Amino acid sequence: MQVIIPNADASTGETLIVPVTALIASAGSAYAVEAVRGGKLVRVPVSIGLVSDAQVQITKSDGLKAGDKVVVS
Repeated sequence: MQVIIPNADASTGETLIVPVTALIASAGSAYAVEAVRGGKLVRVPVSIGLVSDAQVQITKSDGLKAGDKVVVS
């Protein structure tokens, strides 16, 4: 599954969206996703925002970008 950017809304600007099933829960309230980089899986820490229709907004990440392929379960 690829990370997508939906149509921007004037109040929030562009945002990254991934399927909820791409999220990996970590200790505390931390999350990550696994992205494919150079044929390898890399765990990328993310902060999440809104959740709707089985998709989640990524508000902060360590290098995740539009078009990245993420693992879904």
